[in-house]
Amino acid sequence: MLPPEQHARRAIDGALRDAGLAPRSQTEFGTPEVAQALTAAGRGIAIVSDDPHFDLIPLRITDPGARS
Repeated sequence: MLPPEQHARRAIDGALRDAGLAPRSQTEFGTPEVAQALTAAGRGIAIVSDDPHFDLIPLRITDPGARS
């Protein structure tokens, strides 16, 4: 995950908190590129708001209960 001051991190933290969920484990990375590199190497998932790198395919994360 990115550090807590990053927008994507605050969004996922809030969504997890609202759902009463928590990740089993997490590692913080200073840059989205490092998180994506580890994802491309098969070491987990990256939740970032940057453009994809390393031939990763972006997926949209939505909240069906959120207002449009």
